[in-house]
Order: sequence, then structure tokens, then C-alpha cells
Amino acid sequence: MKLAEFITEIAIYGLIISLMIHHFCFQSFKVMTRSMEATLIGDPNCGDRILVKKYAYEFKKPKRWEAIVFFYPHNNQQIFIKRLIGLPGEKVHIRNGEIYINNILARKPSSVVNQLLYPVYQPQQPFKENWQYSEKWQIDKQQYSINTNKLEWCKYKHVVTNRYEPINNRRFFHRQQYAYPVGGGLRVGEIRFAIRFKMRSDTGSIRLELREGEYRFLCTIDTAQAGQLHKYIGEDDTKKQSVHFKANWQKNSWHSLVFSNIDDLVTLEIDSKEVAKLDYSQKQQQAQRITFDTAFRWGVSGSFELENAQLWRDIYYISKRDFFGGLTSFEVPNHHYFALGDNPPNSRDSKDWQRFCFFYKNGISIEGDQKNFPHGKTRKFTDIYGFDRDIPHENLLENYLSRQDAPFIPQSYIIGRAALVFWPITRGKIIY
Repeated sequence: MKLAEFITEIAIYGLIISLMIHHFCFQSFKVMTRSMEATLIGDPNCGDRILVKKYAYEFKKPKRWEAIVFFYPHNNQQIFIKRLIGLPGEKVHIRNGEIYINNILARKPSSVVNQLLYPVYQPQQPFKENWQYSEKWQIDKQQYSINTNKLEWCKYKHVVTNRYEPINNRRFFHRQQYAYPVGGGLRVGEIRFAIRFKMRSDTGSIRLELREGEYRFLCTIDTAQAGQLHKYIGEDDTKKQSVHFKANWQKNSWHSLVFSNIDDLVTLEIDSKEVAKLDYSQKQQQAQRITFDTAFRWGVSGSFELENAQLWRDIYYISKRDFFGGLTSFEVPNHHYFALGDNPPNSRDSKDWQRFCFFYKNGISIEGDQKNFPHGKTRKFTDIYGFDRDIPHENLLENYLSRQDAPFIPQSYIIGRAALVFWPITRGKIIY
């Protein structure tokens, strides 16, 4: 066989194999919008490039919280990526930023939580501008020390700034208020706080206090390595729930501490080991109404060195129908799914989708997706085949437009599961 024929044959086989892999196994996509930030960075020019497992659902059904890629149900020329929330036959509720499935709170797996956490305060930000504290604290960039006989607090200020700044080697809109910018001063009380500490005295304690709506959580750890975690209602000192635990730390040794309130579950970790857990979840009907009182503070008594305080907030799901903690519900039909973006205020997803139908005077109707409705002699929309249409007014009935919610994704429209970010290399990661 001649060399040219051999090379040609190899090229043909390689092309066939690559086409088969592309068709049956994997396909790459570029993320074009911000709807999945901060999990995925979207931009028409430099958005994340992801690899999609097209065979992921050939032998198993999609699972909740997976990031799926699919054809937009109302224009199959468009491809979307969202996080799967509701499965066939389920009733999905959005209430107070949480997802309830059939009246039960849907908790996210830890891998998904870690990917959805949004940085509120990170070490590269100025400590003095973001925390309130007394003169007894000695602050040197991200190292803090104190020697006191009484409890001294550091309280987060809720500084609100609207600016772009680098967070974890990325640039995206960063708002230091706990909430997404949804208006009304709404704040997210589900947070995670992390810090490193070293106790220098023989006696002392660490306290952490979080307020979320009407609830107040207080965690105390003392030098006897005994700890308590309590839930209160408002300023009432009557304990509504309590957890007692042991915390193992050594004097003059550095330890890490992580305090979280995620999905109605308060946890405390010391040196990456969970030592306390308080579950205060309720059924959807009893879930608290949102209030605008959210605060977090941490404090110590004794002699301590501390460093690298960090604060994140959890995702807060909203519906444009009700910004302020109300209830929005959807019943998922068989063979369909319900999906939401990881950046709710900037995501057009199942909570917003509607189907439009235009009625002609001659009795014909056309289904489509709203594009815009300018004032003038025509109405514009995109039909279900992806074609833009201009309809003259004189051809339409007086009540020419019908709208109805159409939030669900047919199973046949799902392309596959988003597996990983492969470009840019600096943002490469597995997608959970």
C-alpha cells in the first residue's frame, strides 16, 4: 500500500470515528449567557466551553440537580443549559428562595452546594470596610488577633457595592449584599462562614450568630471542648431547638472552622470534620415567610489568633411572579422536566417560559415564542421552527394573542448531561 493511500485511509477512519463520537458520545458547546453563573461563565466571545455526555441518559433517567443541555422547547433551533429541578409527575414549589418537591424541601448534594456558593467576602477584599469590630481587635490584612476577658464581636456590615471585580480568577458582577439584586432589599440568610484560628490562652470561647428571617442561630464553643448550637425565634431567649457536641482542638495549634446554614440545615465543621448539625426544615406550608432581617457575626473571648475569614451565600431561587418570598408552583407532566438556571435573576428558564398563539381572522392560528411587540403596523415573533415572522395587524383578530405557561422540557429534547469545562484551562472543572 502506498503511503498516500495509507494516510488517506487513516484520515477517513479517523473522521468516521470522530463523527461517531460526536453523534453518540460527546459534544462540545460554548456557554453564551450568564444564566448559569457562577457555575459557568457565559459570554459570546470567551464563554466557558463545556463537554456534554450525550449518552448519559441512554440507560438511566436524569436526576435532580444535574446540569442538562437541551433544545429550547419553544424554538428547537436554540440550545440551553440549565440545572434539572423537577422530575416527571412532581409538583415543584419555589418559596423563600428554596425548592420544595411535593411539599418537601429539596436539599442539594454537597458537591452541588459547593459549586453554587457565591462569594460575599473573600480574603482579597478589605477587612475594615466589610466588618464592624471594637478597638481591641488587632487587624493586619487577613490576620486578626485579640486578648480579652469579655466577648468581642465582628459583625458583617452588609455593604452593598455594584462593581466588577476578580473573584477566584473570574470577573463577574459581584454584589456584597447577601441577596441577588431582586429589589426590595431582599437578603439571603443561607450562608457559609470559614476561618482559621489558634487559641493562645488557657480559657476562652468562640461564638457564631446568624439571623435568617425570624430565626436566630447561636453556636458556642469553649476551651473545655464543649459546644452548643441553639435555634431561637427573634429576641426570645427560649431555645426552640438545641444540639450539644464535643469539639476537639489543641491550644497553640491552628484549626479550621466552617459554619454553614444551607437548605435549612445548620452545620459546624472543625478541621473538616462535622461536629454539629441542626435540622430545622419544615413542610412547604409551614415554611417561614421571608423577612428582611439578616445578620451574621462571630466573636471570641480569651486570647486568639485568627486568619482568612471568608463568607459565601447560597443560591436564592426566585420567580418573577413573586420576588418577595411568596409561593410559585408547577406540576410537571409525564415525560417532561423542569429546569432552572444557577443565576436566577439573569436566567430565562422554566419559571418564565410561556407559549404564545397568534390568531388570524381567517381562523388559522400559529404557535410561537414572543420576540417583541413593538408599536406599529406589525407584530413580530419567532415560530416553533425558529423562523422570525412579521404579522400585519389587519390580518389578526382583535384579541389576537393567547399566552399560557409552558415551563416544561420534553424528555426527547434533552441532548445530554454537562460533564466538564475544558476551556479556558484556568476554569477547567467537573460540572456537578
